[in-house]
Amino acid sequence: MIEILYLSKMKCFGYRSWSVCLFVGLIFGLLGCQSGGQQAVFSKDWDEIVKSDTLFVLMENSASTFYNYQGVSQGFDYELMQTFCATNHLHLKVVVMDNVDSMFQLLNRGVADVIASNITETPLRDSLYLFSTPLYTTRQVLVQRWADDDLVHTYPVIKDTTQLDSLSISVHRYSSFYERLKQLEKNAGKPFDILEAPGKYSADDLIRLVSEGKIEATVTDASLAGILVEDYPNVQFELPITVPEPIGWVMRKNAVLLKEKMDEWLSKERVQILIKQLRKKYFKANTTHVALFHADVIMPKIKGNQISPYDSLFKKEAKEIGWDWRMLAALCYQESNFDPGVISSHGAFGLMQLMPETAMKYGCDSTDMVAGNVHAAAQLLKEVDRAFRKRIKNPEERMKFVLASYNAGLGHVFDAMVIAKHLNQPDSIWFGQVENALLMKSQREYYSLPGVKSGYCRCQETYHFVDRVLSFYEHFKKKVK
Repeated sequence: MIEILYLSKMKCFGYRSWSVCLFVGLIFGLLGCQSGGQQAVFSKDWDEIVKSDTLFVLMENSASTFYNYQGVSQGFDYELMQTFCATNHLHLKVVVMDNVDSMFQLLNRGVADVIASNITETPLRDSLYLFSTPLYTTRQVLVQRWADDDLVHTYPVIKDTTQLDSLSISVHRYSSFYERLKQLEKNAGKPFDILEAPGKYSADDLIRLVSEGKIEATVTDASLAGILVEDYPNVQFELPITVPEPIGWVMRKNAVLLKEKMDEWLSKERVQILIKQLRKKYFKANTTHVALFHADVIMPKIKGNQISPYDSLFKKEAKEIGWDWRMLAALCYQESNFDPGVISSHGAFGLMQLMPETAMKYGCDSTDMVAGNVHAAAQLLKEVDRAFRKRIKNPEERMKFVLASYNAGLGHVFDAMVIAKHLNQPDSIWFGQVENALLMKSQREYYSLPGVKSGYCRCQETYHFVDRVLSFYEHFKKKVK
């Protein structure tokens, strides 16, 4: 069993039981006691964890650690920790936090047993906590914007760490990036302009602010840079400021047996193979995906009155859910280009690119790439449409929300509607309104708003997805009756 607790707000909403609300209250009660002086480190080790059948793990909402995609939990640390718990017959409870410094405090107070959140092992942290065997190593890299003629303020682009004093560099106070910059400042014997970034900004947010020219520079891990590099073509991630450093899971100093158990598991050959697979899945830029949404739209060639070899399937399933079959065909073309053998980096499969969990819900297994896949997709679309009927009366407008939900998941689209309301914008109009609010879900200040329940999302794909599907649909309507 896996349970996800979002604790980005000091209030309890959307949780399934009063016991979880009590857990939330306990966490923030403990946080509220911080000013009372140094607290003793909580003691709990492997034997007690096994006895309770549950491992509590702190994670950050981010592109590399944990996020929700099409209603399915994803992320490098999440998938790896999920496998560790399954191997050891433990229930996994993920506590999703926004502030890394708070994670260390909560760990010492016993709210969780492990931090699994892309944490760099530094000498200072190593003196205070136990780190697992490194999951991988990564460098810290400087994030700076390429000179741009349309910018009012053009910042210098430096090529050497000896020039770091020429930039204002924004990082979080308790991050390993701040620690490294202070060490470089000391070694250089001259002051650096190191700015403390507000807590409302995540590491992803700071990179976005560099891209927008709102801050001069920041520092990030090369692993995160590999994920975001294609999203920000005007940003340079090429200057390393450290040698490769270990990334590991963090435990309290007194959790010696837990560390031994994790290290033993992480050392196994099959686990090392899994780590390599997950790194490829999450940390390598998906250039195919990027090309898909940045290239010109290529309309499919249509022979006679046939769109694809699967038109009869689209007609049958569309009739059952009250859709125009050409819209179902347009969705399929966008998802798989009518190739049932496609498998996405997230694991989506078949003509309609369903996630395995979603397909199973509608009676489709991973071996059914065609008929069962289209049927399951149609049933999903029918259910999502029903979820929007009371809130969006216009069928054509509602269709856009259904398509967006098919791509990003219903929870993220509902969240975007909540964000639109917070911004005093219409929450039932897609283009120019809710689609823009959805883009804000990669920013901590927006995915942490009251009523936003599904957390972080890089939704640039969905922003383009709806427009693409509708373009294909209009093309099909003109060509095929």
